[in-house]
Amino acid sequence: MSFWSKIGLASHKELKEMKEEFFLERISFKREFYEFFQEQQVAQERAFENLKHTFEQTMSRLEMKNEKKTESLMTQINDTKSKVSEQLLELNEQGQGLSSKVNTLQEIVKIHWASTLIDYIDELLEGVDVQKQNNGETIHPLAYDFGGISNLFQFVCEETQRAGLYVGWRNTKQTVQIYLREEDGESYQNQVGAIQYEGSNDFAKKPPHTVSWRFIIHNMPKKLVRDLSTILSSEQASMLFNEREDHIVFKFKQDTVEARMKIKKINQALRSSMLLIG
Repeated sequence: MSFWSKIGLASHKELKEMKEEFFLERISFKREFYEFFQEQQVAQERAFENLKHTFEQTMSRLEMKNEKKTESLMTQINDTKSKVSEQLLELNEQGQGLSSKVNTLQEIVKIHWASTLIDYIDELLEGVDVQKQNNGETIHPLAYDFGGISNLFQFVCEETQRAGLYVGWRNTKQTVQIYLREEDGESYQNQVGAIQYEGSNDFAKKPPHTVSWRFIIHNMPKKLVRDLSTILSSEQASMLFNEREDHIVFKFKQDTVEARMKIKKINQALRSSMLLIG
């Protein structure tokens, strides 16, 4: 056998061995890859199971927590129901007294509504009266227009009427009279006060500068005197209770917020007393 033939046989044998070795390695690689794949799949399944277990535990905790909150909420609701039931029972026991109070409140509201309606009608009638009086010799004080001081005069008259008193007129140029009742005003009897322009005796030459709102102490009910005295200064109140004054007097010189607030306060005192007197 020649040299090259020997070499060829050797190479063929080596190639065959290499092929068999490659085949075996290939089989080994496939087996190792399969085993690795199986291990990864098992690991993933295990991780999934762990995740599932963790999720279930978390949900279980949340459900337990929500159950506790629900139980607490139900307890609060039941407590509230119990308290409401007790209060309703108590209200039912006091029902008669509450009903009486509600009826009284309704009557007060009716009186207030009627008073407001009467005030409105009186204002309409007063406007007609003033217009009629302007055609005569004596001019009604409400017909003058001295700017802010006249606005104050009109406001005091309105608040006096809203309190339930009657504002009359006896053909006086500077003054309107105050009575407890309309029938007293129509007969000019039992006058309890007056609203007057002050600061001028001749309006053609000089306009007035003050509005005087005064009440005659001896002609008024004691409660009305007491209620009005609470608005006076301590010095004025002292003179009043020492019987050194015959009148309670409030004077206003400017149409300001403070002045109107004080007029409203006097109105409240008058209204409170008139509800009991009337």
